[in-house]
Amino acid sequence: MVQDILRPLVLDEVLVIKEIIDSKLIIVDAKNTFKAGIHIGSYIKNNSINESSINTKETLVRPLELIKDAEIYEIFDSENLDKVYFTQAQIISFCENYSHQLSQDSSNLFLFKEKGEYFVANVTMFGGGRNLEVHVVRRLDRGHIYLGFGSRRVFVPANATLEA
Repeated sequence: MVQDILRPLVLDEVLVIKEIIDSKLIIVDAKNTFKAGIHIGSYIKNNSINESSINTKETLVRPLELIKDAEIYEIFDSENLDKVYFTQAQIISFCENYSHQLSQDSSNLFLFKEKGEYFVANVTMFGGGRNLEVHVVRRLDRGHIYLGFGSRRVFVPANATLEA
C-alpha cells in the first residue's frame, strides 16, 4: 500500500507552481536549470519527450518522503495517474523556484506524461545545492528499486491522491 511507502513531509512554506501559458520548456533543453547534467534513459527516444507543455493553472505541490524500499510503479500507484503528474515545464519551474526544498542528499521524484506515456524525472543536487542534475528514468515499469532511507522525496500535485 502506498501509505506504507510514503509519508507527508511538512515544510516551512507552501509550494506553488505558478500558471504556465504557452511554454516551450522541456527537460532536454533546460541546461540552465540542470547545470550538472541532463540524462535521458537509453530506452527513451528523445522525440518521445520533446513536446511543448500544455497550459497549466497555478498548482499547489505536496511533498512526500519515501520511507520504505519501493519500485517506481509502487511509488506512483494510483487509480488515476492523470491527477498525479506534472508537465515538464512545471518540473523545471519547481526546480528553479524551490531548489532549497529538494532533498540535498538523495533523489527527488516527479512524474510527467508525454504522448500518452508516463516518465519519472529524478532530480539530484550537487555542489551544496548549487547544481541540479536530472535523470529521466524508467516509465512505470519494474526493475529499479528506490531505497526507503536517505530523505528521498516525491512531489505530486496537492490535489492528487496516491492510492493502493
